[in-house]
Amino acid sequence: MINLFSTIHNKIASRQGYDRFIDLSFLLSIFYVFVMFFDSVILSQKNFGDENAFTKDLIYYLDNGYYDTVIHGISIPFTLISVFFYNLINDHSIALRLTGTIFTILPLLYILLRTKLLNRNYRIILFHLFLLIGTSGGQFYGTNDTIFFTGFLIFLLESTVVRDESKLHILLLFLSSIIFILSRPHFIIYSFVMVAGFVFFKLIQKDFRFIKSHKRVVYTFIVGLIVAIILNMPRLMNGQYSISHSNKIYTSYKAEDVNWTEWHYYSQMVGNKKRFGLFAPMVKWEEVRNYKLSNPDSKLPNSYTGYLIHDFYHIIHRIPISLVEVVAVSVRYVGIFLFILPFVLYKKIRTKSFDYNLLFSLIILFGILTWVIIWPHTVETRWLYPFYLLLIFVMVEDSTIKKLDYHGLLVTFNIVLMDIITIWALWKWEIFRSI
Repeated sequence: MINLFSTIHNKIASRQGYDRFIDLSFLLSIFYVFVMFFDSVILSQKNFGDENAFTKDLIYYLDNGYYDTVIHGISIPFTLISVFFYNLINDHSIALRLTGTIFTILPLLYILLRTKLLNRNYRIILFHLFLLIGTSGGQFYGTNDTIFFTGFLIFLLESTVVRDESKLHILLLFLSSIIFILSRPHFIIYSFVMVAGFVFFKLIQKDFRFIKSHKRVVYTFIVGLIVAIILNMPRLMNGQYSISHSNKIYTSYKAEDVNWTEWHYYSQMVGNKKRFGLFAPMVKWEEVRNYKLSNPDSKLPNSYTGYLIHDFYHIIHRIPISLVEVVAVSVRYVGIFLFILPFVLYKKIRTKSFDYNLLFSLIILFGILTWVIIWPHTVETRWLYPFYLLLIFVMVEDSTIKKLDYHGLLVTFNIVLMDIITIWALWKWEIFRSI
């Protein structure tokens, strides 16, 4: 049956009408990402959500300078760039959003100008990328998610796809590593994912020269870490032996006595009583506070590591449920691509196709599994954004998958599905959801 549909698709795809369909889908994605940009940057309420915490960081820096603010805790690269825009436009929120927007566009420009990942199928790839960016609307908000993901993606792609001997290569590795390390403490999680994916990739190849084959990358990252530590000298001199990151990571802008991990864990604990815990709704902050006051001996985990050692049964119960949640929600962002990932891994390993797409597939898998394991509640899709971006390139351009007769059918089906979802979203929001 699949072969029959694939044969029909190949006949359709060879006609001029198919190109027009791709062009229309591509134009729809451009329109959609523009709408989401306008909605998020221009129409959305200022200091909305997490942006409020970074607005406070920016104001604190403007009032107190670099030394005191690093001690206080900021995302250094994000705040410094936002200060530049604030000096031009004198608006905290817009300055933060311009920074977020620039670092949303920058990875696309990098991929276009620096790598060879875009070829004659560029419309299909950009179609999926624009929809991913637009659907991950927080990319344009005034938070440091985008600058963090930019550092991660450029460092990863320079380490794998590019890997030339130029000075530009060293410079990009160095700058991206500094941005990556200084933007969010999550760099530890994503560094683990990169290393785990790379080590597993080498084990599959039976190549045990882990460090020798990537000495330049390892050394550059170490230098980047040293520079990051130097930029944090105010904290070290103040007896704070940690890298400066935004206080939003540790406390909520709503409650100083309840942090994000406690809020999510308690919400999931309550939600486990219904629907096997699937998509448990978030409880009110006051409810978490009251629980802590009423149960002083029953502590809630307040960090990733605290969660991992708090309740082993909760973790075992959450993993399969969380995987179902991630796969189900991924349809909104990348269509059916995540469903196909296990088959892609199997096919590439079986055919010994040891290329960077296999490495990307492993990093995607380990990245999703890591978040599923360490987070007590429904995994927020924004944390999976760089993995979904890589997934798009693997599914559309991988040479092993493209050899399959039904590859074109799967991609076309995904485009149609994403078209329907996008048109439905625009209709539901009446184009702009912030109005």
